[in-house]
Amino acid sequence: MSIPIEVVQKVEEIADMLFAEGNHIDIGWHGEIDDALIEQTREITHKPYCIVKDWCWWDVDVPENIIPDDDKLPIMVYSHCIIDDELERFCIGGPVRTSLLCKFHPPAFFETGNTVYILTGKGTRKNVSAENVMAIM
Repeated sequence: MSIPIEVVQKVEEIADMLFAEGNHIDIGWHGEIDDALIEQTREITHKPYCIVKDWCWWDVDVPENIIPDDDKLPIMVYSHCIIDDELERFCIGGPVRTSLLCKFHPPAFFETGNTVYILTGKGTRKNVSAENVMAIM
């Protein structure tokens, strides 16, 4: 029995979305991960923080018939490694995919509806399809 070509192609697309090299983007935090960083986060928002590394900024291609909420942009981050999660929702060292971006605060604070993700180090950026994002949820 062979696997249908459509299934193979979908698996390859999702693997590329998660693991293929994107365009390098250097907006991450390069300083110490310490109380001063957390204090800077608190100056932006009182939402809980999640510190991540090995991340990719996803520009999500949204179909024309889907209109995102006014306060959100079709942008997400996927990280291969959580360094710290204030509320201990996620496993340290594990991956995380954010919800849609509400606001980006330079140099490295990616704010969603419930969390501010602190992007550390260098990352990558790529365009991804909404369909593929939904496939990994």
